Amino acid sequence: VRSIVGTLLEVGREEKSVADVHQAIITGDKKFAGATASPHGLTLLKVHYD
Repeated sequence: VRSIVGTLLEVGREEKSVADVHQAIITGDKKFAGATASPHGLTLLKVHYD
């Protein structure tokens, strides 16, 4: 989760592109992902299972 949040923050700041996110997901290669976000302030509120 922290890696996803960090990557999306970088996309929002236009430091990473949507194509970088796509490559990270498809290849699993962390070089395309952003920095891992700090755990401070991140809270899991709910988990839903179908």
